[in-house]
Amino acid sequence: MEEQKLNKVEKLPGAYDMPPAKEIIPPKEGWKNGTFYLVCASFSSTNPCHEYIFYTGFVNDGVPCGYNQFFYGSDQLSIGDVYYMHVVKELHQKDTVDLTQKI
Repeated sequence: MEEQKLNKVEKLPGAYDMPPAKEIIPPKEGWKNGTFYLVCASFSSTNPCHEYIFYTGFVNDGVPCGYNQFFYGSDQLSIGDVYYMHVVKELHQKDTVDLTQKI
């Protein structure tokens, strides 16, 4: 009986699913400074989840704070606007970019 409970894992909502509750689920290893993530997020309880690119900016006490933003359309959205969010995967850490390299 105990084993069945441990093996049961709740499925995180995907794109176009409704958010389960007001919650921000950070990556397992915690937020990193200056990092881009693919996230699944919703901005209200009646808005389905969509995939966005999220930039953490500065992380303070384990929470993205200064300069964090979502890259989506023309709206200026930050983590303070989120109703629900979970990280799908880490995309890129800004600190690793060589800005002197010509493209």
